Amino acid sequence: MHWFDPLEKMELRGWYGNGLTWAPERSPFLPYTIYRTKKKHQGLDLYAPVGTNTYACIEGEVYLKRSTDIYGNQIGIKGKYKEKTYYFFYAHLKDSALFNLGDFVKMGEKIGYTGKTGYENDPDRHAHLHFEVRNTSSFTGGRLNPVQTIPEIGKNLNINPEESDQP
Repeated sequence: MHWFDPLEKMELRGWYGNGLTWAPERSPFLPYTIYRTKKKHQGLDLYAPVGTNTYACIEGEVYLKRSTDIYGNQIGIKGKYKEKTYYFFYAHLKDSALFNLGDFVKMGEKIGYTGKTGYENDPDRHAHLHFEVRNTSSFTGGRLNPVQTIPEIGKNLNINPEESDQP
């Protein structure tokens, strides 16, 4: 087995703009977009209520653990997917992740819980996991389209969620 989804239920986040606009098309990796005024979206926004279990998608080493005003609580795992090294980035976690920098994690192991930290701390925003696939540990650059890079993501990803499923 090469892959374990970061969430049990994989679906794009649908609500945007203070919860008033249903627009799941804003959630995938979008290299050029009319939806974002500042920059492109470089990951996946996956719907997940606060406290949802988050899992290591591969086995590897925790290369990043920090908190910022934008991404809130974050963890990054460096590991191999089909013999290539990638850096998997998880953001807006509830609290500090369950592992520390340099720790080894097993694929499928719980690494934390989703939250509303960083920019998503606004009470009108909907909770989600921001998930990226990178080819570098650098905090800028190296971001890849997760669905194109890891085909397994697309197998379980609901790209057309129902509004009623995301209160």
